[in-house]
Amino acid sequence: MKKNLLILFLISAVLCFGKTEGKDIRVVSLSPNMTETIYALGQEKCLVGRSNVCNYPEAAKKIPIAGHFGRPDVERVITLKPDYVICSALADKAMIKRFKRFNIKVFFLPAKSFDDYFRTLEILGKILDCPEKAELLCRRGRAELTKLKQTADKIPEEKKKKVLFVIWDMPLMTIGKDSFITDMISLAGGISVTDKHPQAYFTCALEWILANPPDILVFPKIPSKRVRELIKRPGWKTLEAVKRGRLFYKINPDLLCRMGPRTIEGIKQLQKVFKSVETK
Repeated sequence: MKKNLLILFLISAVLCFGKTEGKDIRVVSLSPNMTETIYALGQEKCLVGRSNVCNYPEAAKKIPIAGHFGRPDVERVITLKPDYVICSALADKAMIKRFKRFNIKVFFLPAKSFDDYFRTLEILGKILDCPEKAELLCRRGRAELTKLKQTADKIPEEKKKKVLFVIWDMPLMTIGKDSFITDMISLAGGISVTDKHPQAYFTCALEWILANPPDILVFPKIPSKRVRELIKRPGWKTLEAVKRGRLFYKINPDLLCRMGPRTIEGIKQLQKVFKSVETK
């Protein structure tokens, strides 16, 4: 209920503030997924600042850095004179009031699910005065997800590969049922071995993994050298997935760990991984 009220508030606020009296809209994006979405909407001309991790597309790297992910450099942002600061994470919510004194509006748009992404498209479409493009992207995205689900649903449950998605190894951090990555694995035709855990992200004991062994190990954020060292450790090397070489770490982590325009591409990458396992 509270989430729905927040969404209604954001949309009503956009309707009030979406245009800036005939002048070009100026935006600072503090989240890479927001920057990617603005580019997908064809509104990159509005970007006057970005976070240090907004690295896609390549052209985004030329935009001045205005802080870290969710952590703006306040003075730098103010100097850039944006109309809006847009982010999916904000370390200090007190920043909202501080920016307000300079007539800068902050839009905090969560990115925890596909529904969040489609709502972000709708809101940015209003802010950036491109609602038709936003509607088109939503329609195409939902149609793609429907096709992916239909394909995944055709795979018998007993043939779906069990997947362990490793975010980091020390401590062992993985995903739970509330992570959109769990949904991505499902839409790609697999099953996350940790999909019953209530948290979106959590640390997990290796002993639990050994008792619930996966068919596939995915390490998108861990350097390849570290993965090779990891699988030599006691416990890990006994896993059947390790013995059979079902280790995948040469995947662009941004496709899997950012909820945004490239998420569907990430699902398709996982599909290829799962299909390749059938030959190993």
